[in-house]
Amino acid sequence: MAFNWSEYLKLAEELAARTDEAAHRSAISRAYYAALGKAREQLESDGGTFMPSDNLHSLVWQTFTNSPDDRRYYIGIDGRWLRLNRNASDYDAAMTDLSGRASQAVRKARAVLDALERVKA
Repeated sequence: MAFNWSEYLKLAEELAARTDEAAHRSAISRAYYAALGKAREQLESDGGTFMPSDNLHSLVWQTFTNSPDDRRYYIGIDGRWLRLNRNASDYDAAMTDLSGRASQAVRKARAVLDALERVKA
């Protein structure tokens, strides 16, 4: 059975509700991977394939932002925002407003997952 990526989003919600910095950073990361995992699954179900050598993160979001379908385009935009914030939460020791960013990451990831449901072929 395939992994249910929305489980990462549930975990992100739990982590975002906590008060510690590590939880907020982890919430941003888990929200991102929930969106990335579902987006990749959607592209694969549409017939897309990914090679191990591909830069999966860039390729997934670029595929969505290059779509003529506005709904897919905005999935890509939100995915890129999530990726930038995930990178910052993983590598930027001076990142500010982690609580707010964690909450926003959860909201954006939820929006991506909901939009992916609406664009299924």
